[in-house]
Amino acid sequence: MRAFDCPVCHGFVTFESHRCPNCQAALGFHAPSMAMVATTAGTAVVDGRRWIGCTKTTDLGCNWLVPEEQPDHASRGRCLPDSLIRREPAADDTIAREKLVSTAVDLRRLAFQLLDLGLPVEPFWRADGGLAFDLLSSYSAGEKVVSGHERTSRNALRTICTSPTRSIPCARLG
Repeated sequence: MRAFDCPVCHGFVTFESHRCPNCQAALGFHAPSMAMVATTAGTAVVDGRRWIGCTKTTDLGCNWLVPEEQPDHASRGRCLPDSLIRREPAADDTIAREKLVSTAVDLRRLAFQLLDLGLPVEPFWRADGGLAFDLLSSYSAGEKVVSGHERTSRNALRTICTSPTRSIPCARLG
C-alpha cells in the first residue's frame, strides 16, 4: 500500500485515516486523485465539485468520498468498493457484523490497488456480469456459506464467509 500525506501539514497518514495524527485535520480519500483531502463537516470541494463521505462511514469505518450528486443512483451513496457489496450479514448478527468491518477495509484496499494499477473495477449494478461481493455469515444466512466464486464467464460474484469461529466450516471453491 502506498504512503499518504496529510494535505494540511504533510505528515504521514495511513490509507484508512479519518484524521491526521499530527494536526488533527479531518480527512477523506478522494479516489479520482488517489489522494487524501481535508474535509470540513464530512465534505470537501475538489476541482469545484462537492464531495461527501460514503454512507458506510459510520457502520463500516469508510473514509472514501463520493460526489454529492452521484450520477449512479444504484450505488446508494456508497463509494466504489463499498458499492460492490451486494449482500451482507443481517444487522442482528453482531459477531459477523464485527468481521464485516475488517473485510470492508480489505475490500477498499483491493479496490485501491486495482485502480492504482489502472485495472477496471466495474460494479454489478452498473454492468451485467460486473463485480459483486456477497459477505455472508452462516449464522444469519440460515444455511452453510462457502467462500469462492461462480465459474461463469458472465458472473463476477465473490462470496466470502464471515464466520466468526472455526466451528462453522467455510469451504473454498475452485
